Amino acid sequence: MKKFSFVFLLLLLFVSCSDKNSDLKVEIQDVYPFEIDNGYELNLNAKVEGFEQEKANDEYKFDLKYNVDIENSSGKVIEGIIKGTVSEKSEEIPTDFIIESQAQLDSTYQEGEYKIIILVEDLNSNKKAEAEKIFELGF
Repeated sequence: MKKFSFVFLLLLLFVSCSDKNSDLKVEIQDVYPFEIDNGYELNLNAKVEGFEQEKANDEYKFDLKYNVDIENSSGKVIEGIIKGTVSEKSEEIPTDFIIESQAQLDSTYQEGEYKIIILVEDLNSNKKAEAEKIFELGF
């Protein structure tokens, strides 16, 4: 019984001292382009989870950086169509964050299938996560 108690206490200590931060994850929830006078407006919503937070003065703070590229049907990648940073504070522990962003695509973007690629970096942990999704222009 003493061995069991000792093993149980060690296991409890290990679990309580383990890194509680999960892996950084990003999921593109929605990509919706719509036609405007001289091209398209591309809207993106992406959910980010597992970022590291710093606690100071009863507030939780996180910092993210993101970069969005698109790839056309011939494989050409247009880099950095959207770039941004997020620095948020909250009195409660945030479990996720939704990136909402837009880009203007001029008339040189032809109808067809494209792939959107988002790379998110957690500036507190230096972890990175990437997601991609197919969308269509002009159909």
